[in-house]
Amino acid sequence: MKQFFLTFTLLAFVINSSLAQPLERDQVSENLKWNLYEIYPSVDAWQTEVNNISAQINKLPDYKGKLGDNAETLYRALRNYFDILKSFYAAATFAGNLSNENLNISANQALDQQITSVGTNFGENTAFMEPELLAIPKEKMQKFFKDKPELDEFSMYIDNIQRLQAHTLSEPEEKILASFGLIAGNSSDVYGIFNNAEMPFVKVTLSTGEEVELTPASYTRYRTVSNREDRSNIFSAFFKNYGSFKNTLGANLGGKVKKDWVYAIFSVVMSAVGGEAAVSRTAAERGVLTRTGPHALSRGSL
Repeated sequence: MKQFFLTFTLLAFVINSSLAQPLERDQVSENLKWNLYEIYPSVDAWQTEVNNISAQINKLPDYKGKLGDNAETLYRALRNYFDILKSFYAAATFAGNLSNENLNISANQALDQQITSVGTNFGENTAFMEPELLAIPKEKMQKFFKDKPELDEFSMYIDNIQRLQAHTLSEPEEKILASFGLIAGNSSDVYGIFNNAEMPFVKVTLSTGEEVELTPASYTRYRTVSNREDRSNIFSAFFKNYGSFKNTLGANLGGKVKKDWVYAIFSVVMSAVGGEAAVSRTAAERGVLTRTGPHALSRGSL
């Protein structure tokens, strides 16, 4: 038991010492870091796959006006859509996490922006699908499932579309909404890069003599230290640092408010055309505002 407590004490000391200052990525043990090159062996391989994904996305409109023709056509359309979606998410995972490794590397940020544009194009080119699926009579859809048992794989997807029929926009409206993905997360992207990479972090000296650099992560840890004066100094220094950039942060917030205003106007117009249900479908169900649709991966909030 004595040996256990000694080991525990030493371990706690090592952990506390290592957390005193943030580590650079090259200082972290390899077994604690993700290996994105298990997804793609190189950035060139990623680019080749993204080009292939883009080409496949541009072929999806070939199914426009044909989803209700027969069970086989519907199956091929959905099969292609979800196969492309899986490949898209793999490419987006690679680009997003590569950019997160070091937000100061602009080349990696460019990859993330590129895949976001591809996602927006994905949403625009598939805007016809939900309205067209809803146009298929229920009895006909049931017959399709009997004729093509493989369609059962997509039963939940189709059920959800039918369940939310009252909140679905027309194809032109869905396409316009999908294009908003290009601007939906700009403010969050700017804030994320500034907050995690470019903003200089202040340092404070605790009553113990330890000097601490106040990053967003270390602030969360050190704001709970036992010494009240230390907590006060940490709080004041951390937020005073943000205050030094109030004009930049304020301008970024203003951009987000303008974006939300555009969404609000769009929702009002759609409500006038198709009822209030369009608002809830637009803002909540499609995930565009939170950037969780296929055309925009989720990001942090401002």
